Amino acid sequence: MNSNTVASQLASLQKQLLLLQSKQKKALSTIVSLANSNGITAAQIARKLNSKSSSTSKPARVKRFQTSISSLLQEFPKYITAYKAVETAYLAHGFRVYDLKNQPIHYEVDAFLSFVYEKHIKRKRSNVYIQRSTAQIHALINNTLMAEWKSEADDRISNETAFESNFLHLNKFTQVFASPNSIQLASDDDIHEALFTLHSYRYIFKMSTGQPKPVNVFNPKHIANLRNRLTYLIFGSDPTEERIANTIYDPNYQINGLKSSVILELVGWCQNLHTPIINDRIIKTFIYLGFDVSELK
Repeated sequence: MNSNTVASQLASLQKQLLLLQSKQKKALSTIVSLANSNGITAAQIARKLNSKSSSTSKPARVKRFQTSISSLLQEFPKYITAYKAVETAYLAHGFRVYDLKNQPIHYEVDAFLSFVYEKHIKRKRSNVYIQRSTAQIHALINNTLMAEWKSEADDRISNETAFESNFLHLNKFTQVFASPNSIQLASDDDIHEALFTLHSYRYIFKMSTGQPKPVNVFNPKHIANLRNRLTYLIFGSDPTEERIANTIYDPNYQINGLKSSVILELVGWCQNLHTPIINDRIIKTFIYLGFDVSELK
């Protein structure tokens, strides 16, 4: 077989491969659109895909879609377990920050975990830590971290700036996310101020230098969906972890400009969901403490 024949066959195969990839991409888009039109969500599609034999050949795009949602559905219960272990160790001390003593305990535990992140993780380049037993994690918290926190907590919380504080905007957050109706009636400025309660949202704002509000979130092209999708996330009828997965990964539920860390943390600040506050920094802190959890893919 001469070189011209080989080159011709390779070119033909490459053309066929590109055509197949294009068809697969269109097929996935069609599946998601048809599923959504019949009330089937991204999380439900992922579960169905995951129930098929792993030996079945799947397009790379489908595998990534499946892996992302499966990762969240698998890790979210682990985050809850890790949080409850930290809360148990924290409450064992009988310590409450003066300015937070009238707030739900998970708000204060979030402040403690954020303190651990700032002090022990943020400035370190490595994020490779050893796994520990529950007893070892409690010992680390009880013998080291709580002593550090007690010595700084009251001054830290009372001296936070408007940009640093979660609590200066909490009244507005509670008003905006009180009900589906309150979300629908809230102005863009109200929603922005309410979301400023979140660490992860303030980071987005910090990156949108010179803008009064993050332009991606409040883009006029997407603003019509913002309130409906926030309402679904907080008050939808699907299980909480599925609403989170859909809001992060399903184009029909995604909130433009709000990534996974914001969605996870937003759910935690809503008291009606009884879910701890989770974001990227809290997940990293769980890993530092020694819990068997992973960051989202």
